[in-house]
Amino acid sequence: MRAVYLPNSYALSDDEKEKYQGSRFENADAFQGVTNGVDLAVIIGDYPEIVSACKKAKVKYDVVKVEAEKPEKAEKSEVKPEVKQEPKK
Repeated sequence: MRAVYLPNSYALSDDEKEKYQGSRFENADAFQGVTNGVDLAVIIGDYPEIVSACKKAKVKYDVVKVEAEKPEKAEKSEVKPEVKQEPKK
């Protein structure tokens, strides 16, 4: 059986849906261990703990790299930090 470990927020493309049809899908962010009966793991994203578990369980694995989304440029805040002054003694 093939298991596909992917981030909860990852949306499979139509090609990936077809490619991995019949696979067991697991949330990589909630990884608890390699599922029994798995002989091939497809790991989508950077999950070294899943790779280590596959090696330990002697399960073949493929890692699919995911391009990181560029963060949106943050707008400058006009809020000035509050400065607290200690009362004089």
